[in-house]
Amino acid sequence: MIGHSARTGWSEAELLSQVSVQITTHGKNGADITGRDLERVHIPVAKERAKVDPTGVGDGFRAGLLTGRTRG
Repeated sequence: MIGHSARTGWSEAELLSQVSVQITTHGKNGADITGRDLERVHIPVAKERAKVDPTGVGDGFRAGLLTGRTRG
């Protein structure tokens, strides 16, 4: 897994100074949500019903989560 530091060169604190919410997906280990005014939240993965191609799952998860957050 490549973390934010390897991609941006920023520490977690530096990254959070630029964004209000950070969502980090960890594949089969779920996701973490952190933010300036948020306590860290860990979201476990949903139970799989069938094995399929996982391409785009993390992006789809983030998109759905951010859409829900935007719409309240």
